[in-house]
Amino acid sequence: TGQIQIVGTAASARHGRPIADLDKCSVIVTVDAGSEDMAVLRDHGATDLRRVRILRLTDEAFEQDCLLTEEDLGRTLQVAARTIRRDIAALRQQGYMVRTRGYHHSIGRGQTHKVLIVEQYLKRHGLFEIARWAKHSLAAVQRYIQTFGRVIYLHQRQTSLAEIAFLVGIGEKTAQQYLDVYAR
Repeated sequence: TGQIQIVGTAASARHGRPIADLDKCSVIVTVDAGSEDMAVLRDHGATDLRRVRILRLTDEAFEQDCLLTEEDLGRTLQVAARTIRRDIAALRQQGYMVRTRGYHHSIGRGQTHKVLIVEQYLKRHGLFEIARWAKHSLAAVQRYIQTFGRVIYLHQRQTSLAEIAFLVGIGEKTAQQYLDVYAR
């Protein structure tokens, strides 16, 4: 429930060619996370809900080795690409990494919003404070932190990265970012 399949551009596709000529990929993304999204809407409003969805959609697509354009996001969220551009600019100004087709190759490695939330927790910020800062539901923040804990537990038991990602239900990229935070 709440998930759809959309087509994006392969993350490995290089710039310089028209999007129509690039390799495409099909991904499953979560447009509506149910009660978590309703909590964000209630506590932070429609604009922040759309921004949380942009972060979720771009992260989920990237985990599946796919990148979405601002136009893909606009069609999926049923808003103008101009609105998406404005939201992405605001998110980046707040320190979030938003991986879209137009920016991925120029931004290099960075941290997802999930990792930023975990870092806030490790700096001993409270869950409610983090949820308010990240404009995420409390349940989402708790889930990211629990997932981080599971990744570290499996790592300490000398489980391979691929197995950790599979067992925890996240992509290898996110699992590696969690391990990088743990190592720091």
